[in-house]
Amino acid sequence: RPAFSPLAPRWIRQAHTRRHPRHHQPTCPARPLTSTRAMEGGKTHLKADKGGQSLVASVPVAEGELVISERGELLAKPTMHSIQVSETQHMNCSGNIIYTSHHCDASARMVPTPEGCSLVALRNIAAGELVSFDYDTTEWDMSDPFDCLCGSPKCKGRVAGFRHLSQAARDAMPLEHMSDYVRGLHMDEKAK
Repeated sequence: RPAFSPLAPRWIRQAHTRRHPRHHQPTCPARPLTSTRAMEGGKTHLKADKGGQSLVASVPVAEGELVISERGELLAKPTMHSIQVSETQHMNCSGNIIYTSHHCDASARMVPTPEGCSLVALRNIAAGELVSFDYDTTEWDMSDPFDCLCGSPKCKGRVAGFRHLSQAARDAMPLEHMSDYVRGLHMDEKAK
């Protein structure tokens, strides 16, 4: 039986646990792919810096690995910590994940889930390294735009949402870095 992802909807995980209580022993082939500790943020910690708090890797994190996952709630309007999941819905993230910094050459990508928000490593992240994602990959039109000071050679300057990027910057962004919603709008736009 294939393993299920910790990002699977809660009802799938709960139904599986009810039907197969013994599967949640270490030898079960259908056990979650990461530990509960990792889901609760065991791979990250907060570090004080000049801007306040930032999310930092506590241990090395491999490319493609889940960095952190936190619960959230769906809202009709965007907030400073929400991720756009549809035209009218925004997942308001909570917990330490809200301290993830923006970077134009990000170390992770944000993945909205039915229950909240998760970060997946885009490349290997060293212990002690800042965990970041590109805010333009999850918002079509940001509620609180700002000037980026990341210092990367890939820096876009103003962070205001995907729709505000130059055509060259839109085309240069890998599709797999975008949230499903932003990717869909981008593809629709390209098809016109």
